[in-house]
Amino acid sequence: MKTFVFILCFFSLVGSKVCAQVRPARIFADHMVLQRDREIPVWGFARPGEVISVKINSKKNTVTTDSIGRWMCKMPSMPAGGPYELSIQSLSDSIILHDVMIGEVWFASGQSNMEHTLGGWPWIPYSQIKNYEQELKDIDYPQIRMFTVPKLASPVEMDDLRGGIWELPALNTLPNFSASAWFFAKELTKALGVSVGIIHSSWGGTAIAPWMDSQAFKTFENDITIPEVPKSFNMDEWVEDANTSWSSYVAFRERISNSGLNRVSSLSNSSQSEAPWKVINKITALDDISSNWIWLKKELHLSDSSYSMEWCLELGYLNRQAHVFLNGLEIGYFLYPKKAKIELPPNALKKGKNVILIRIAQPWGGAKVEGNEFALKSNTEEKKIDIADNWGILKPEVSPKPHGKLNIGSATYLFNGMVAPVIPYAIRGFLWNQGESDAGRSDFYKKAFPALITEWRKRWGIADIPFIFVQSTNYQPSWSKPEESWSRASLRLAQAEALKLPNTSMVVSMDIGDQYDVHPANKQDFGYRMAIQALSKVYGKDIQSDGPRYKSHFIQGNTLIVNLEEVNGLLSSTNNDSICGFELAGKEGEFYDAQARIHGDQIYIASKKIESPIEVRYAWSDNPECFIYDSEELPLAPFSTVY
Repeated sequence: MKTFVFILCFFSLVGSKVCAQVRPARIFADHMVLQRDREIPVWGFARPGEVISVKINSKKNTVTTDSIGRWMCKMPSMPAGGPYELSIQSLSDSIILHDVMIGEVWFASGQSNMEHTLGGWPWIPYSQIKNYEQELKDIDYPQIRMFTVPKLASPVEMDDLRGGIWELPALNTLPNFSASAWFFAKELTKALGVSVGIIHSSWGGTAIAPWMDSQAFKTFENDITIPEVPKSFNMDEWVEDANTSWSSYVAFRERISNSGLNRVSSLSNSSQSEAPWKVINKITALDDISSNWIWLKKELHLSDSSYSMEWCLELGYLNRQAHVFLNGLEIGYFLYPKKAKIELPPNALKKGKNVILIRIAQPWGGAKVEGNEFALKSNTEEKKIDIADNWGILKPEVSPKPHGKLNIGSATYLFNGMVAPVIPYAIRGFLWNQGESDAGRSDFYKKAFPALITEWRKRWGIADIPFIFVQSTNYQPSWSKPEESWSRASLRLAQAEALKLPNTSMVVSMDIGDQYDVHPANKQDFGYRMAIQALSKVYGKDIQSDGPRYKSHFIQGNTLIVNLEEVNGLLSSTNNDSICGFELAGKEGEFYDAQARIHGDQIYIASKKIESPIEVRYAWSDNPECFIYDSEELPLAPFSTVY
């Protein structure tokens, strides 16, 4: 028997190559999980006309490659089990894949909140998940297998992936895997007692259009243009350019976030009145600054005993990633729009000169400082030192840009490069967390999302295959006018429209996000809520998976009464004194805050400003601040009767 060696051999609709040596598609590899109780397609490449035999656990099938050297065997369904060997044989070659399990397989996709790994991103400081170190002590789940699809945006559908391996959870593998998918898999394998495989294919910052295939756009011809395949297209050159562009982008992001952090000591000790520092009158006077990252420095001289007092340092709003140092030691890290307010530890200040040093990074524009509170305030005495004036600024002479294009905004490109090559790998269902990049385009998303689900199901050839998605979480994009931002509110209702399709399930997450971080660290909660959807609706477990939902409403005098469904036990509010989050509108159509009372599975809502209510909405905000829960601590889903 020959040991199988993967050969870099890409296939596309343009310029397909013939592979001389028999090999399976890259998704088939050691340690993989194959879907139980479902026909299992196994495919790959060899010489045209060659006879290929595939065998696993006494099941065998034989096919002949087509005119361009492609083959596909459909193996009969099998119950959960393993480990097995899967052999692929031709007259001249033999390949054996080891440690193959039969169990449950899910395809997880979307943008950054699905991509968010346990260890976080190297270009986003402190982006590890909640309780990261503790979670790495609970990884002994050899029945869980993980496959991360390599990033590639392609103008044509790829016949195969450009890399990727199946991995078991370990200290050197798990930190780089999707956290939400990992916690989902843990819940499933504990509840089902079988192997669970996750194929993870996501890319941060991507909209829905790149994930849709060309057929899904037939009804969007006036809204979306699918780019033409470049003339003189060469797949090998395209992949090489894509790899180079991605490496350049990663280096660019790491420079913005991390460059110069090893200079904190020398920068703190230098004088802000001397080169290379330049003095600015106000810390907020950065309108003409276009650098992606800057250093700011403030020298304070404390000559009396006040240095030993307890102090609070306020630095407004530092946009977007900011490290704050005092006398050479880091005392805080802030993500915009969280207010930079730091309770200083005892004896943090010293008699004489003290140095506040700030490094601000903004990947999508110039670094900025906003707000109007810049002071050192005593916690025990009424003493305040204004620090808004006379700061030193240091910015890089050049703010280098990444080379090449990622093409992640082009319609169909991510489907072509990161979804199509996996089809028709047998799976149980889909996990989806995407939408932030489409906030503000809810009307389009309302049509596009069901189209994506429908076409993915068609392409896999499995009618009504389960599709579990996460509704947009809470996030406050601005500190100055948070009440005027509701693009996520309308997006949430657009996402909920997909529930009209059969076998779809929605995770409400507007109560478990982080108002200051678009990437909440508590991915355990997201994985758990996806898992209970699957366990309840796919696997038939007696688990409550949905919180209460709007069913109907009627008017009784000046009160609008909402009827709820999916109510499990008694309802409660996070703020029992005043149930907030509800708004009413009359015939003029303008909404006003309203007061609400819970009565069983009904909510009575009234407003002093609306005598004759007609419409109602709930949680109509990017960052709702209070919620109604059932006895399983699942939240009432947001709704609006006018959407």
